[in-house]
Parts: sequence; C-alpha cells; structure tokens
Amino acid sequence: MIHMHLLQSPVHKAWGRRRHKKPTVFWLDDLGLVAEDCAYGHAIHVTEPEIALMGRRRVTVTSHPSCNFHMRNGITPVMPLRAVGVNVAMGLDDKTINDDEDAVMELRMMHKVHRLDTYELTNPPLGAYEALEMATVNGAKAAGFAGRTGALLPGMKADAILVDLDRVARDPWIDPKFDIADAFVERAMGSDVATVVVGGKVVIEDRRPLTIDVDGLYREIRAFCAKGLTPEQRARADLLARVKPHAQTWYAGWHDGLVDRPFYRVNSRG
Repeated sequence: MIHMHLLQSPVHKAWGRRRHKKPTVFWLDDLGLVAEDCAYGHAIHVTEPEIALMGRRRVTVTSHPSCNFHMRNGITPVMPLRAVGVNVAMGLDDKTINDDEDAVMELRMMHKVHRLDTYELTNPPLGAYEALEMATVNGAKAAGFAGRTGALLPGMKADAILVDLDRVARDPWIDPKFDIADAFVERAMGSDVATVVVGGKVVIEDRRPLTIDVDGLYREIRAFCAKGLTPEQRARADLLARVKPHAQTWYAGWHDGLVDRPFYRVNSRG
C-alpha cells in the first residue's frame, strides 16, 4: 500500500490548485497515484468530482476525527466517500493530537460525527456495525492486510479483543435487548478491553500487558522527558514560533471561496 496525507486542511486544497492548476486528486491521478493500493489520510477537503474519481479507483481513506477537531482541519466526508465505494477506515493519531489514544472512544466519535451528514431523518445514518467494519475489515485493507486479518474467519490471523461489558451494562442500566454492537460502540471505552490476542498469542490478559513492562517503560519515558529540550531542539522550537505568524499571514485568505459549500451542514446561521 502507498500511504499519504491528502487535503487535510483548506490551505492544502488552495496550494494544490495554485501549484498544479487542477484539483489535487486529479494531479495525483496523472502520476498514477489514485488506485486501489493507495491509502489517503484525512481527505477532508476533496471535491465531488474528486470523490467520484476516488470511488472509481477503489481507493482507501482513513478518517481521524479527534485529530481533525483538535487541529481545526474539518470533517472528512465519510458518507459521500462510502456511497461511491471508497474503502473508509478509522485512523488514530498519537497523543499530541488525539489526547488519549483510546481507539474505542475514537470509534464512537467517528460513529457520532458521521451521523450528521444529513438532516433528512428518513436516510439511514452510519450504524454501529458499519463503524466496526471501518475499524476492523476496512482498517486491515488500509494497512495492506486485506484477507489476512480484520475478521474472525478461517484462514485469517487470530487477532481479537475480548471486551468486558459489565460496566457498560451496569452504568446504570442497559436494555437486555439492546444490540451488543450498539452497546459497544455507544458506551464502551478502551479500559473495558480485558484481553487482546495477536496472531493467536495473548498479549493482554485481565487488562495487564504480558509482553512489556509498562511501569518500567513509563518510568523511562518520564525520566527522559524530565531532562527537557536540548539546546538544538529549543532553537528549532524558537525558530518555529518566530516563523509561524509569518506563515499564517502568507497563507491568509488562500482558501477563500473554496470551503463555502460543505458536505455536512452542522448548524444554521440565517
């Protein structure tokens, strides 16, 4: 698989059009980089013609909602992408822009955000099973492991999690008829995952990692971070702080007129 970031911010969209005189996805297609073995991170500011092309080429897009909220990038148009056949998978960025690295919470955020694609209540929203598909089967394809992992099927790797839903069911109550997938997506957290199996090997049991000394690792990380930045790192950070306002001034207004027709309308001004 070929992985790349794509149109994460409005400035990316504006820069691509100025530089290549065409939408970025069409420029990538000229290079042979719009294909089934290509995975695009974010793909927030794509146009309808670009989405149509991505669907024809059966590409993959990874959606990173908490990152994109944190960075003020926008919302990946997941529902329009799925509608044309794009393989949409869940992405998870690190703590610097994801805050907690809780994959289950990220799954819930993705599930909730993309129920907002329309106010037409007769249109079915993104369901829990579809969200789980994006995090498992579609995620495996995004990583180049299609047919080898992502589902519990004969011949695939024995990768699985066991979730303790006791807290979900008792906090404070849940209808016994409530679908288990809905219960997991809508109420579970990463801390509810009790066991993790990778390739048939148990690596977490009773919420305790078996292959790594987590306490020792954390002590090592905290000791390293307590040293602070090196002079070279501090100089780079100071340079970035000085350059940042000039870059913001340079790019100000570049995306004017390019972000006025969103796929998702989340509120109303008039």
